[in-house]
Amino acid sequence: MTLLIASIGVTLMVQGLIRLFFGAGSYSFFEHETKDVFRVDLSFLGSTRPLVITEPQLLMIIVTALSVIALHLFLTRSRLGKAMRAMADNADLAQVSGINTALVVRVTRIIAGALGCMAGTMLALDVTLKPDLAFNIIIPIFAAAIVGGLGRAYGAIAGGC
Repeated sequence: MTLLIASIGVTLMVQGLIRLFFGAGSYSFFEHETKDVFRVDLSFLGSTRPLVITEPQLLMIIVTALSVIALHLFLTRSRLGKAMRAMADNADLAQVSGINTALVVRVTRIIAGALGCMAGTMLALDVTLKPDLAFNIIIPIFAAAIVGGLGRAYGAIAGGC
């Protein structure tokens, strides 16, 4: 719980720094309208708007699916992935078993940073960037992690859906 509160505080500080240095305006990667790839009428379900998937959203779906599959294969098939899962269950037992815990922690942080960077880039393709974007999205991210189960990769994926 302490890390959750600290994360929200850091988010507010970063948001203030962004406003200080870059202003409070909004930015977008696309200067023109993006083309619709799919448009499905959902009026039979009681919806008043159609489901529209644009080119950046289709790219997000494909990259996300490939990333989830690659992460699954890495965690289940590679020696380092199995070591990560062992450390998540019991770090002391993993260290006694001969797993290089420092390497596992380092690689885990690198993978987490890369996935976070990819997620931020994919989000920026879909929405307009503004200084308060992080604060508006951090609560649903924490909710997805909690619903999916902290420390469980597949649970976090399910919680995000």
